[in-house]
Amino acid sequence: MSFTIKEGLTFNDVLLTPKFSNIESRSNVSTKVSFPKGFSFEHPLIPANMASITEFDMAKAIAEIGGLAIIHRFIPIEGQLDMACSFFELDRGKRTSHQYLSHIGFSVGAKKENHTDIDKLVDAGVKILCIDIAHGDSVMCIEIIRYITEKYPKVLLIAGNVATGEGAMRLWKAGADVVKVGIGPGSLCSTRIMTGNGVPQLSALMEVAEYRHKLNSPWYE
Repeated sequence: MSFTIKEGLTFNDVLLTPKFSNIESRSNVSTKVSFPKGFSFEHPLIPANMASITEFDMAKAIAEIGGLAIIHRFIPIEGQLDMACSFFELDRGKRTSHQYLSHIGFSVGAKKENHTDIDKLVDAGVKILCIDIAHGDSVMCIEIIRYITEKYPKVLLIAGNVATGEGAMRLWKAGADVVKVGIGPGSLCSTRIMTGNGVPQLSALMEVAEYRHKLNSPWYE
């Protein structure tokens, strides 16, 4: 048996080559990003859907500047539903630019018992769901993607995490609109420390981007 060790790159390993620019001011640059199913955001920065980072206050603040925030999945479903109802009530108020539930998603697990939670969240008005498990390139993730896409085709579905192009391709083909990339890239990542699994983030992103290009190509089968 032979093994191949591939070179992996992190962001600290590379620099961008400066080139000519005809932009007179950074204020003239648009940071808007478009997602499938008509969703758009003012900037591409998304706070991590981790227990110590994204809950009600963070999500509300991000929504108010037109970004995307995803509530973490370690809040009991009753608490998630309370948040969803609070955001729904805010949407019914005098908002003129962005609706909260068009900028705030909720994370769910990939077990069959999570089906009921998903149904409750969508019934409460949630428009964005994120399947969040440590190893997204798995049959469990694919099965719950199919459940959501078949039952709720209008929901923006984010799924992950993966660290390879093949893994991302499997989730896209199952029906995911957006794939989260990143397993064990950081020195303090618990997955990296406890399991020894991971791919340096820049290499993972480059490989996934290459596979996405193939998926968009008319000759790809």
